[in-house]
Amino acid sequence: MADPPGLVSSRKARVREGYDQIDYVPTQVVAEFLLKVFNPDNPVQGLICTSSLNQRPCAVFDLDSSCCVEQTTGWNARPETCLGLVPGSVRMVEANS
Repeated sequence: MADPPGLVSSRKARVREGYDQIDYVPTQVVAEFLLKVFNPDNPVQGLICTSSLNQRPCAVFDLDSSCCVEQTTGWNARPETCLGLVPGSVRMVEANS
């Protein structure tokens, strides 16, 4: 797939303080395209890329919240794709106001 001008460089740019809503748009557009439009007959359920902020892996999943389940006996025997959460590992982080 060809690289649209400026898309890769805009995704690699650091998010500017106070502009996060705008600066994340290129990443959001690419993720939504790949998850919803790119191959509708065989949809992508997740993406893994390298974070431009810390060079660590970053994952994006296209799952319904009902598919985010605690890892208990039989959690991975469900017919739909699910994200198994390690019990006690999820924490709430307050949003910056």
